[in-house]
Amino acid sequence: YDDFHQPLPTIQWSDEEDSEVNAFYNAFNAQKLVAEILLPLKERGLLHQRILGLDWSTAEYRKPIDIAIDNQTILLLEGALLLRTPIRNYLDYAIFLEVSVEEILLRGEARDVPKAGEQIMEKYRTRYLPVFKKYLATDQPKAIANMVIDNNDYHKPVIIKSR
Repeated sequence: YDDFHQPLPTIQWSDEEDSEVNAFYNAFNAQKLVAEILLPLKERGLLHQRILGLDWSTAEYRKPIDIAIDNQTILLLEGALLLRTPIRNYLDYAIFLEVSVEEILLRGEARDVPKAGEQIMEKYRTRYLPVFKKYLATDQPKAIANMVIDNNDYHKPVIIKSR
């Protein structure tokens, strides 16, 4: 996910009410992922090339990543906002992990507060969760997913939809 993030200086901000939510909702460069990996892979069935991922220190796509996918490879994409257009058009199978807002906050606190301090939780409330809620409403990932897993207890995940 981080290799296909939009460089921060290129994200469009405005004074509109939902500017931050909209900016972060669109912070992933889906077009780059499609053009450099998903479309060539769909057309050829394999992919052997070097792409340039985002170098966060320079905010430029210049970090070399060697991609080697053949016809026996299973490509897994993982990310919080991936089941949306145009990406979902290239997926053979989609799994959505359902996690409650309360559990997201608990996991975020356990993982991120020790590294970033208590102030990170304000970003969860004002940025990350509103972006995730927009994603749920706009893209309806549960509806398009082939499988939905209740992952509130990651030691005991429960499949709640499978087709």
